[in-house]
Amino acid sequence: MNYNLLSSTAKLEKSEGKSRYVIRGLSLAPASTSGKNVCTHSTADCRLGCVAYSGNGRYPAVLEARIRRTNVFFGERDKFADLISKDIEKFIGKAAKDDLTPCIRLNVFSDIPWERSPLRINGKKTTLIEEYGDRVIFYDYTKYPHTKRPSSDKYHLTYSASGENTDMCRDALHEGHNVAVVFDTKKDEALPDTWFGHPVISGDKDDLRFLDPKGHVIGLYAKGRLRGKDTPFVFKGVST
Repeated sequence: MNYNLLSSTAKLEKSEGKSRYVIRGLSLAPASTSGKNVCTHSTADCRLGCVAYSGNGRYPAVLEARIRRTNVFFGERDKFADLISKDIEKFIGKAAKDDLTPCIRLNVFSDIPWERSPLRINGKKTTLIEEYGDRVIFYDYTKYPHTKRPSSDKYHLTYSASGENTDMCRDALHEGHNVAVVFDTKKDEALPDTWFGHPVISGDKDDLRFLDPKGHVIGLYAKGRLRGKDTPFVFKGVST
């Protein structure tokens, strides 16, 4: 097994070269594909359209590697803590050498509340967010309600519309949080201007979600198995 837990993806790489940020992510096996559920707030349509199965994710060897990483996290927690902390330290050092700001998505295909997932790092029980949040920009998408998993200065969270949590998303927007919404808009067409009165900006141009203005909708085009599918997870591309 390749024990470099942090890696890049096409989406993360899209943000590099256009900014002074460099991004790496932790790609675990989505939902319950490892036997452990890492997406407790996912829906059937969310799991169907998960981008984990696009690109290189369609190859069995890639999914197997993600499953092995997930199994290490759940079954060998101290080993996982040692590996991820070494990866983060190495990443911070490389970013500093290149005069770049290091950013990490710990949930590329998962939805683990890392801010309350303790690990033993450097001989003490802490979380990755507490240990490295002053040296790394941590950010993620989540389907947890904003009331149960608040965004913070050390861990920027963008909440996600599933088609089954619209009221929660509207409340989050009213409170100044950002919400990601998948639209059925075609890629050569403009996203809607607003969603329930809140301005829509593109989330496909880059992955730098922590730079987005507050109280905005992060519009995403439907991809993979969700493209053209009539499902509550994909919203109509019209302003509301």
